[in-house]
Amino acid sequence: QVTFNAKVDTDKIVNAVKSFVEDYNAMMTELNTQYTTQPEYKKSYEPLTDDDKADMSDKAIENYEAKAKQGLLFGDRDLSSLSESLRYLFGGSEMSKIGITASTSYGTDKGTISLDETKLRAALESDPNSVASAFADPLGQKTVTKNGTTVTVDDTNSGGVMSRLKVSLDKYAGISGATKGILIEKAGSQYSSLSLLQNSIQTQLNAIDTTIDSLNDKLNDQIDRYTSKFSKLEVLINQMNAQSSYFAGMTGSSY
Repeated sequence: QVTFNAKVDTDKIVNAVKSFVEDYNAMMTELNTQYTTQPEYKKSYEPLTDDDKADMSDKAIENYEAKAKQGLLFGDRDLSSLSESLRYLFGGSEMSKIGITASTSYGTDKGTISLDETKLRAALESDPNSVASAFADPLGQKTVTKNGTTVTVDDTNSGGVMSRLKVSLDKYAGISGATKGILIEKAGSQYSSLSLLQNSIQTQLNAIDTTIDSLNDKLNDQIDRYTSKFSKLEVLINQMNAQSSYFAGMTGSSY
C-alpha cells in the first residue's frame, strides 16, 4: 500500500505574495508621487548650456535637472484615472480573508495595500484553493447590447484580482495590439519600439521642430535680406566718401 500526502509550499507562496505587495505598493507610490508633486514655482529652471555645465559638478547638474523636471506630470488626468481604477481592486471580503487589505486612508497612503502573513498562512493551510481563486480566477462573461446587437464581453467585476488588475493595466499601459494603452499612445514605451516614434507627445515634438525649422528659415531669409541691403548701403557710402574726397581735393578744402 502506497500513501501520498500533498502539502502546500506555504513559504514559497507567502514570499511570492509579499514580493507582489511590495512591487504593487512601489508602483502606486511612484504613480501618485508623479501626479501630485507640484513644480517649483519660486525659481525658473532654464535648460543648461554647455557653458553652464562646465562650471558645475556632475552632482550639481543632476540635482538641477531633477529639480527642473519636478512636477512635469502634476495633475495629469491619465495618471489620476489609473490610480483611481486601481484603488478598489483589493477591497472586499475575499481579499481580506486571505490577509490582503487596501488602506482606508487614500489621502495618505494613496491606494497601497498591506499583507497579514498570519491570515495568509492560515488560509493556505485551511483552503488553498480559495487563495488561488482570489488571485487567479479568470474573468467571467456577460452579455450586453450594443447598437441593437447582443454581444458577449468580459465581466470586469468578476474573476480574481490579477485578472482585474490586468484589465486596468492593459487599458493604460498595454503594448500589444493595434491600439496601445492610453499612456503608451500618449508617450510611448521602451518595450514597444514603434510606439516611441508614434505617440501624441512625439507628434507634438515633431510639430514644434517643424515650426522651429520654419522660423529659422524665415530668420535666415531676413538676415540675408538685411545683409544685402546694408552691403549695398555700404557700397554707396564708400562711393559718396570717395566723391567727397575727390571734390575736397579739387577745392583744397578738408572735412
